[in-house]
Amino acid sequence: MIIEEDIYLEHFGVKGMQWGVRNTSGSKSKSKPKLTAAELRARKKRINSNVNKALAVVVVASYASTILNAYGSTRTSAPFPGDSPRRTKSAKDLINARRNVEVSSLNRMHREGHMDASQLKNFSAILNARYDRRIAEALRNA
Repeated sequence: MIIEEDIYLEHFGVKGMQWGVRNTSGSKSKSKPKLTAAELRARKKRINSNVNKALAVVVVASYASTILNAYGSTRTSAPFPGDSPRRTKSAKDLINARRNVEVSSLNRMHREGHMDASQLKNFSAILNARYDRRIAEALRNA
């Protein structure tokens, strides 16, 4: 008995064509072009820069909240109505000393590269407004 059938699997396509590979993509949208190595490095650098800026904001915010928790409830005005101007002046000096400590720490963080100039300007403006308000309250209550 002679068997005329081929017992092996044969590929009836284009020679050299891979099995299961199509010329056109099956998706409806075109794929994005791949990034070059330089573009990938630039993208990674930009993302890391944004992460570092966000981290700096978190560090400054946590520092500011620590300062507010420590000094926020401290009484800076005269303890009793009609108190001496000398005591009111010392309260004002205490407020200014605290402001100078916080501003110098912000400047140090800027020098070390933890924040850029615009962030430093924003935080300095917030601190100055807060401390000016405290001084005004101390003088008003004197």
